[in-house]
Amino acid sequence: MSVAWNDHLKKFVMLYTNTVSDVVMRTSDKPEEPWSSAKKIVTSAAVPGGIYAPYITPGRTPGRQAATCTSRCPAGRTTAHC
Repeated sequence: MSVAWNDHLKKFVMLYTNTVSDVVMRTSDKPEEPWSSAKKIVTSAAVPGGIYAPYITPGRTPGRQAATCTSRCPAGRTTAHC
């Protein structure tokens, strides 16, 4: 799970994988307040080999886009995708 402030949304954004390894996003005004309902932003079926451990890289792409990285392990290797 990864949490970071998003200047465009003016909210905190949380990324994590659900039970079927889709990347899910939630938002909140404050980390300690309730979070929005889950919104699927990447399906595991879209990435051969599957995905895990999405994380936010704050400041990398200011504005409407959030830079994210996910990891996958095809054929026994670990690869990071940003």
